[in-house]
Amino acid sequence: MSPSADAAAPVPTSSPPLAPLVAAQLSYLLSHSKLPIRVGQIWSGCHNGRHSDRFTLSIPFCLDYVHWDFVYNALSPMVAPDVVFGQDDEGFQPLVDYADAGNDKSCLARWDYRDPRGLFALVHELRELYIECHKKQVAKVDDARVTFELSTVLTKEGIEVCMVPSADRPDEVKFAVPLLDVDFNFNKLVPGCPWRLPQKIHLQVIFPISRSSSYSSVPSAPRLKLISTSDLKSLFSVEDVKLPPWSNGMCLAEYLPALEESLNLLVVEASASIGARRRFIEALAPTFGRPIEADPEGYSAFHFRSFHISGTLCHPPSVPKATTYPHIAEFSALRCRWGTYYVTPNK
Repeated sequence: MSPSADAAAPVPTSSPPLAPLVAAQLSYLLSHSKLPIRVGQIWSGCHNGRHSDRFTLSIPFCLDYVHWDFVYNALSPMVAPDVVFGQDDEGFQPLVDYADAGNDKSCLARWDYRDPRGLFALVHELRELYIECHKKQVAKVDDARVTFELSTVLTKEGIEVCMVPSADRPDEVKFAVPLLDVDFNFNKLVPGCPWRLPQKIHLQVIFPISRSSSYSSVPSAPRLKLISTSDLKSLFSVEDVKLPPWSNGMCLAEYLPALEESLNLLVVEASASIGARRRFIEALAPTFGRPIEADPEGYSAFHFRSFHISGTLCHPPSVPKATTYPHIAEFSALRCRWGTYYVTPNK
């Protein structure tokens, strides 16, 4: 979920400030949610109004984002917001379904405008309903293979699925499968890491839809791709991982265990290499002094007064390379490149 999905986007400042009660709810959502939610446009429902009272939120779903408008009324801040879903979500009407069924389980039935947790509860409730809605849509697809995959892997916690319509090729179904244990904590692997949000690795699996009630003789392999949260690249780059081959007749339930076992070993190896880098730099300190700058997460680049040390984040870990800089301008340029966490060995 990149780019930089692990940090909420800054709230735009060109519009009037949000009404205080609305601002408190949005602030609570951004500071307490474990989802990389982004704030888009903020605007006022009144011409020349003193306060803005509506905004767009980009909410992660199935390794992408959906964009929903939350419409408050600054003149009646005690009323819960209306929610406008995307153009492709006409069939998703959870609030209407709740009302028709007389269901009082929704957080809207207990809405308290003085409670800053209101928007937090509403966003997470709607997202869970959205996930379930798409699972039901995919379950209706007339494809024996997709039906079988759903029946065997949906019990795995955290899986999300959705349809991928296309104008120039058959429709597809996308699975977003979280890898490693649900309680696996990447943050603990890097002491002092600044990550606020949980770091995740997903396997994206895209199946073409054949719309057949029986398997073809040899179903084609799905498109597979590892995707991680962006901050995790400082510890472990999924782009360096070679995925196991997909054998004829294989299903996800067979494919995942070997992949997760291999991935777990690589993550442990990556965390061990970070510790080795840190100890290497600490051993240089008595001779060369403390680094002027250092990568605090991956320990992959260090700048001393007269030379630079870097190592690529790959598996197996690369041997660090050292380069001296006769001109301060060259040194500064490389420091700038390191500041973007894009590190390559010096030739």
